[in-house]
Amino acid sequence: MFDRRLLINIDWFLCFLVLLLCLLGFIAMSSVAGGSVAKEAYLVRQSYWFIAGIGLALLTQFIHYRDWARLGFILHLLVILYFFMEQEVQGPVFNGGLRLAHFLSSLLNSVNLLWC
Repeated sequence: MFDRRLLINIDWFLCFLVLLLCLLGFIAMSSVAGGSVAKEAYLVRQSYWFIAGIGLALLTQFIHYRDWARLGFILHLLVILYFFMEQEVQGPVFNGGLRLAHFLSSLLNSVNLLWC
């Protein structure tokens, strides 16, 4: 059963800003497409992802936060397991974690922190 009180607790201004930002992104992508069929197909695919994301966000609003809290540990383990499995399948092609570690270590070395 739909509870109308759910609509009262939504931050509508934030929702409007997110939609506005997505609209600006779509306008920028459509200006880049410029009649190219491949680029317009990418624009259509991005609009499908946008609609799926809005649907997923609405779907998650109907699950109580205590249920999310109970499932949190399991969901974290599933995500970590997925990333390890993806790394085994893809191999070291996407070294995002290594790039982040290198960036952070170079950032810490350039700051020259003095430890007490």
